[in-house]
Amino acid sequence: MFGHFMYNRLPVNPGVAGSEDLVCATLIQRQQWQGFNGAPTITSANVHLPFNLFGVSSGAGMYFIGDNLGFEQNIHARLAYAVRFPVGSGKLGIGFSGGIFQKGYTNTEFITGMENGGGTVSSDGAIPQGEENAIKADFDFGMFYKTDELYFGLSS
Repeated sequence: MFGHFMYNRLPVNPGVAGSEDLVCATLIQRQQWQGFNGAPTITSANVHLPFNLFGVSSGAGMYFIGDNLGFEQNIHARLAYAVRFPVGSGKLGIGFSGGIFQKGYTNTEFITGMENGGGTVSSDGAIPQGEENAIKADFDFGMFYKTDELYFGLSS
């Protein structure tokens, strides 16, 4: 969960790659409910830079996000590329990114209730016990327009 998208735009929109006309690096760490077991934590690290590829204004970047909440762990890692075009007084970036998304679930300590008040632990069949992990390919597309006064984008 981020509340500072203006400082962490590349994971939201790959069209941002190279939009700052210099190397841009961001590191954000959030820890909520410090000291509680399963407390939410999230780390986001990204870097992107502009360059010219065969005379075409471009940008490239990469990012990593690690997100933990309770028994769930998520990891995103992607590479991004954008082509930049002058439009009016600004530049339009059209970009895509690709990488992996890993979702993990470890449930060895979850207690759902007590049976008959006798102190035995019951298990809810709807909540899987043990560990599960899956890694899938993940792709994004985005457009990002920026002038000296404003910026806006669209991504999916």
